Amino acid sequence: MKRIAFILMTVFAFMMIGHGAQAQDTTRTEIYDIVNLKKGGIIKGTILSFNEQTGVVVIEDTDGRKYTLGREEYDFIEENVEFGKKKIKKERVLHARKTEEYQVSVGLEAGFANLQSNTTTDDNYVGEFQDYSHLPTVLNINVGKYLNERLFVGLASDINIASYSTSGFNLGVRAMSINPSTKRNMSFYFPGEIYYSTREFPANFTAIDSTAPDPWGGFYIYDSDREVNIRMNSVGISVGAGISWAMRNRRSMGIEATVFTHTSVRTKIVTALDPLPNYNFTLNGWKLALYYNL
Repeated sequence: MKRIAFILMTVFAFMMIGHGAQAQDTTRTEIYDIVNLKKGGIIKGTILSFNEQTGVVVIEDTDGRKYTLGREEYDFIEENVEFGKKKIKKERVLHARKTEEYQVSVGLEAGFANLQSNTTTDDNYVGEFQDYSHLPTVLNINVGKYLNERLFVGLASDINIASYSTSGFNLGVRAMSINPSTKRNMSFYFPGEIYYSTREFPANFTAIDSTAPDPWGGFYIYDSDREVNIRMNSVGISVGAGISWAMRNRRSMGIEATVFTHTSVRTKIVTALDPLPNYNFTLNGWKLALYYNL
């Protein structure tokens, strides 16, 4: 859970930085000369001339109109007054996106995976297997090409960094349907992957391996665990949704959430075990990934 929290905090910080860069407000101080009239009100603008002997003042207001006022028409004059502060929204800069170019992506992924088995009972093993749920951390390296601004296809690879599996990787095909925005650097996309996966992980099978007589003329059955390593080759599919932010030099960053499922093609117990149990495995879960796209 800490790994997922770290990724979410990183994404949140990135979103805040990106939002601030695009929607930052600046302030402008407007400085004017002000003539306070005896009859009430003011004239705001720029004083063009002032006669100290007669007190006659000529001022041009903010609309370009000129007024000539005698001393009897005003109370006092103020010069270089900060007359309020007006907020000016900084213009949003739209970065160019890739449309028919190659792209290499490096990502970090974390999520939840549940390994299940349908081990069946026979003369040697009890049909029970402890389902394993874990939080894998994975490094993603993807390469592909934009066919146009709305469609991307390429190759995807995943390498385990830390997970329940002692080793493993995915290799497959990745496609993205993109919904680009014409008014902002953020856009939505929908990724999908089909891949071949191989992974090795520890497992326990419950063996029926000993008996003892009980006081009533029957027998106790003693079960014990057999600890083994299993190699699972499978075909996986994932679908999801994501958000990307266009950056300078046609680069971008993205965050996506997907769900996935694996169907075993071949599963083998690599640790010596005789006899073998009847078993099959499936793997399901969800994941969050953060990508930097070159």
